Amino acid sequence: MSQDATTSSPQMGLTGQGAGEKPRGNVRYGIWLISFLTFFVAYLDRANVSVLIADRHYTQALGITGDKSLQGLLMTAFLLSYGLASFFIGPIIDRIGPRKVLIYNLIFWAALMVAMASSASLYIHLACRSLLGLTEAMAAPVCSKLIHTWFPSRERSKANGAWFVGLQLSLLVGIPLVTLVVASFGWRISFISLAVLNVIPVFACVALVYDTIAQHPRVSKEEMEYIESGKVRQEHSHAAVTSYRFLFKRVFWLAAIVYGMNLAGFWGLLSWLPTYLRITHGFSWGLTGSLSAVPYVINTACLLVFTPLMDKYNSRAAFTSPACALLVVLMLLISITGNPIMAVVFIAGYMGCITVANCSLFPILQNATDSNEVATAVGFFTGIAYVFSSAFPYIMGAIYKRTGTLTASFYLFVAIGIVSFLATVPMYKRRL
Repeated sequence: MSQDATTSSPQMGLTGQGAGEKPRGNVRYGIWLISFLTFFVAYLDRANVSVLIADRHYTQALGITGDKSLQGLLMTAFLLSYGLASFFIGPIIDRIGPRKVLIYNLIFWAALMVAMASSASLYIHLACRSLLGLTEAMAAPVCSKLIHTWFPSRERSKANGAWFVGLQLSLLVGIPLVTLVVASFGWRISFISLAVLNVIPVFACVALVYDTIAQHPRVSKEEMEYIESGKVRQEHSHAAVTSYRFLFKRVFWLAAIVYGMNLAGFWGLLSWLPTYLRITHGFSWGLTGSLSAVPYVINTACLLVFTPLMDKYNSRAAFTSPACALLVVLMLLISITGNPIMAVVFIAGYMGCITVANCSLFPILQNATDSNEVATAVGFFTGIAYVFSSAFPYIMGAIYKRTGTLTASFYLFVAIGIVSFLATVPMYKRRL
């Protein structure tokens, strides 16, 4: 049996003591809250541009009205810098600690929102979007390291589900809210509003986040033993030196392929969803904001239903593979339907399948890595996926500019959906 097989399976390696017992204390759930809040504000910051490029006042101020390629470039600038930064942040997180990294980044995100509110220069906005991507790249590795530290392997699907719910509720509540603020007060106030929201998680982070279990002043001995007893045996290394052994594990590369393909579909569709609903199907501003939120209602429901099942059956790939197969079918339906309501239904299903598939990948990766490599592994994992997916908002804009419709670009997502599904098959067969 290969090393990959022995270290990546969550079914193997529980120490036995306390594995099924309920602990006294719930300090670890503070990590749920901070993960939720971090991704809630992060996704508001990164996704608000999808609303703004449908606002003529914003595009006129930046001088990009009618140029769909430059509009898409605002999202691509974020995604590319996010992806590139992800390759280098693991050792930084290991050295500084996730607590300080989170606090510093949240404050910096607020400052970038203020900078964009103060300027109407395309170059300033592109620079700020790039810096936002550079620093938001810390979010997933930081939360993964905290989850790896604070949760036994059998609770990690739900723990990762907390930040996935945060990003979904951000898009569910935030996109209509940003749409309302832009329509009522203008694009500058939307940035100021986001700056204020970014400060809120700072206080929660100071109160709730500690880098190690031993540092927390309120954790009970029972809870500490419960957490440690529920970790897989391969989590034996506590060395400070960052490890890169994950690069030699097949599960890492399979998960990265799936995540990259799925993110291409997610960000490509998210970046142009308000434009697609408003321009292609003729919905009003108010209805566009409401309908843009529908997929995230479905996503949140999927997370609440499926992440507990992943932990209950101690299997994640059993959910990943069917979800990726459905992506292909749903994108084909989106491409051919001319009915606006059915388009929204299919898009909601598509986003729901992406959410289930992507959420399952993080506990798979966390269970396959040691404590001194998890942040770096998640960094490389997200880096590969984001660099690959970063081009797709721009590509969709270029296709839109050339053909006059977004529908033509949807067939591209059918192809990448097939690749995503094929990459899940080995993981499913090995019951990861």
